[in-house]
Amino acid sequence: MLSQEQHAFQALANGFHPQELLSQLQALDRAYSTRSVGADISCIAEELQRQWATWSNGLQRCRSLTESVPDEDTLSQLLAPFLASDTRRTPRSLATKALHFARPATFAAVDTYVANTLGRELRAGSWDDTATLDLTSMTRWYRSYLQVLHDIGADNATLIAELLELDAATGPQPYFERVRGLPKLLDKILWWVGREHESSQSMPLFLEC
Repeated sequence: MLSQEQHAFQALANGFHPQELLSQLQALDRAYSTRSVGADISCIAEELQRQWATWSNGLQRCRSLTESVPDEDTLSQLLAPFLASDTRRTPRSLATKALHFARPATFAAVDTYVANTLGRELRAGSWDDTATLDLTSMTRWYRSYLQVLHDIGADNATLIAELLELDAATGPQPYFERVRGLPKLLDKILWWVGREHESSQSMPLFLEC
């Protein structure tokens, strides 16, 4: 039986489809052990459906994160259906996860573990600091985050290539193939480091999704 996370990988194996937005977002919302956005998911799906042409065109303009970081206007456009909708909460993490599954080579998912890990290393604050950010400020924050990942990849190109080979060997399932790349690789590493730090226990670092 597939785990909830694996179910999301299958549901989004080919990215988002306008006729399946609600069910795909629900699968993504259930896939991670973070607070669900609940009924807000319907509102987000409706807004994404309304902006679908503009949103999908924005995705097409994005290049691989190893090449460049999306410009601020494009990134704001892509985050808007999630962060500017009439929702009770501000689903920051869900927004980044959705962008990751929509364009895996460009976008990295963000949550408490990964954001706090980089925040400690760079003395740049924590994930909680983003809770009150509006769309403009969150766009700038996320772009800065992606820029850091881009720079890490550029500065460690040989090591990244070796780790990607290891990643492919440890997670050969076909539904993982589409999301392989720099964003997912660094997300895995940062997540495990962050989880180990939070639990105060030594944990084996492995790359399988």
